Amino acid sequence: VRFIERKWNFHYMRRTLTQTATSEIEITGTDAATLKSIQQVRWQDADGVWHQIVQVDPDQIISDDATFPVGYLYEESTDGTGAKTITLTFDAAFEEATEVEIIAHFFTSIDLNSPGNSGIWLLNHAEDAVLHRTMINMAPIMRDMQLLQMYNLMWQESQKTLMGMAIVTGK
Repeated sequence: VRFIERKWNFHYMRRTLTQTATSEIEITGTDAATLKSIQQVRWQDADGVWHQIVQVDPDQIISDDATFPVGYLYEESTDGTGAKTITLTFDAAFEEATEVEIIAHFFTSIDLNSPGNSGIWLLNHAEDAVLHRTMINMAPIMRDMQLLQMYNLMWQESQKTLMGMAIVTGK
């Protein structure tokens, strides 16, 4: 599933996180571990106008007299246990705590010990694609190049079907 999701951004992968912040946001836990890409960071002022905050290069110079952030620095870190933390540090602080929305794509988190993975679109609708990709990964371990060739052809066909399903279902 992760291999397939690396290649495409499906609709179900898009989520919005909302956090209250003044100068930075920390994303931890499952959200940090499964974050694929950030599409947009924004906040809404009292007049209802949305303001986008864009990712900036650490060497960019931003004015010190800014009254609200226009850019953020992206940083990933892990602790001794391997837990991932993502920090978005703003180039200027909000005057007061403000709700900030992060619109991003997240990889599917699959609990293999769970009896029913019924909420995972790829497992429900594209089991052939998942199976074919798994067998391609297994073929070198099994040292069976004929099997690899066979599943490569099946994988190519299942990709076409997968994309057709994604377009039809809006995923």
